[in-house]
Amino acid sequence: MRLETDRAAAMLAALLIASVGDAGAAGLPSGEGYALLMAHGVDLHLYERLVAILRKDDILTERAHLLTLTAKGERLYGQLREAVRS
Repeated sequence: MRLETDRAAAMLAALLIASVGDAGAAGLPSGEGYALLMAHGVDLHLYERLVAILRKDDILTERAHLLTLTAKGERLYGQLREAVRS
């Protein structure tokens, strides 16, 4: 069960990173990120935890409810896009 939970969390994180990356330099409004993940069964508490983890790991920044990728996040975004292409 733990492995399934970890995989689901990783997939949700990847979805959020990809969405923020797709938004470009302007960033993604946090509410849009939440709405996207809510469609996959994520509640507000889980969404806020996921964003906090990604911020702590220096993948995302959040200013004025706008999510943007850090340099590390941009590298991960590039890897995700490359994986989708293969």
